[in-house]
Amino acid sequence: MSCNNETNYFASPEFLISISNVITFFEIPVCTFGAYCILFKTPERMTSVKWLMMNLHFWSTMSDLTICCFGIPFLYLPQNAGYGLGIIDAPGAMIYSGVTFIGAFGVSFLAIYENRYFILFAKNSNWKHWRKIFLPFMCIFVPLFFLPPFLQIPDQEIARLYVQKEIPCLNLTSVQDRELFVLSMNSNLPGYCVIIGTFAIIGSTGIIFLLTLYQLFKRNKSFKLSSRSYQLQKNFLIAITLQSFLSFIFIIVPVNIILYVVVFWYYNQVLNNIMCLMFSMFGLETCVVMILVHKPYREFAISLILCFRKRTVKTVENVSIVFLN
Repeated sequence: MSCNNETNYFASPEFLISISNVITFFEIPVCTFGAYCILFKTPERMTSVKWLMMNLHFWSTMSDLTICCFGIPFLYLPQNAGYGLGIIDAPGAMIYSGVTFIGAFGVSFLAIYENRYFILFAKNSNWKHWRKIFLPFMCIFVPLFFLPPFLQIPDQEIARLYVQKEIPCLNLTSVQDRELFVLSMNSNLPGYCVIIGTFAIIGSTGIIFLLTLYQLFKRNKSFKLSSRSYQLQKNFLIAITLQSFLSFIFIIVPVNIILYVVVFWYYNQVLNNIMCLMFSMFGLETCVVMILVHKPYREFAISLILCFRKRTVKTVENVSIVFLN
């Protein structure tokens, strides 16, 4: 194994905890504002997807809070081991919850695309029967796809000795009075589970997205959709696609870091910390993108900013008048 035992601040658990606390500080108000926009600023024409949007927002927020607040994983990749430094000292449960919540976030996008496809084009097709099987299956799949590693968690004392042997430059001591947790001594099993879950969710979403795009184009050419209806559906599809694409970009970068350290069997704690912080900002970034790409939320946010600026200018003018008098 290539082993780079960094000793600087960026490789320390203190760095990870400090930045995670900063992310949490911004996460809570921004995601609360995002929830407010969905609940109270969603226009009538988007009512059919309002609660689906809220479901999407809920899972992205929960994945963030699990990583940057409740769990704060200090990982020793490429080994499946690390410490939980968050407010909940249960690293196994936090790892499972974090991965599952990200999976639920992906299925939430799938549900939005499926809802658009069904309402617009498939109400009178066989899909109205198949969807009663497909959607529950995907909901059941989410908490199950990452379960296998947790069914065979190794004896922790033996596993810690194994990790020390595999990463010889690692000094295994307690961190923040927490014990090292080893998920598996088989490095392939968790990876295979994540790959299966990723392909199942992204593959299903991609197929339904392409079907919706095809039908939208086909119906418009045959004049089965009014120009206004076509434009509304097109605008929403563009917005939700942009949101899903950027969310994919946000998550693919830390995933590539994981692939790099696992494929090349390379240990670098700075890279591990950066990867965890990227995952912990995922929901925050997704919330900001949601507000920016959906016109009703964007206009509401801009109106608040302009209102705040006007009040600030007015306050400054009043203070200036007082001093001049």
